[in-house]
Amino acid sequence: MPTVIAPTNYTGTVVGVALIDGRGETTDPAALAYFRRHGYTIGDDQALDEHQAQDAPDIERPSRTARKSDWVAYAIARGMPQDDAESLTRDDLARLYHDDEG
Repeated sequence: MPTVIAPTNYTGTVVGVALIDGRGETTDPAALAYFRRHGYTIGDDQALDEHQAQDAPDIERPSRTARKSDWVAYAIARGMPQDDAESLTRDDLARLYHDDEG
């Protein structure tokens, strides 16, 4: 399981992950994305990639005009934190994922 190392020796919970003296473990892709964006060190990324390949939900990319909730679910499955996905409009999510991949 990937180890998360905080920039400080913080003890507490961050995005649902318990940290003790700045260290914790998670395989949650959204939490790991959050930690990467905020300067945490992530160990054992190969194990993470293997875990995500096995556990990633098989969600098809929605049509450009699909409901926002479909796009939010797709973005979360691709590793975007839920709060970030929900803060974007349906059209923003469609542009972000449709234009890059299609």
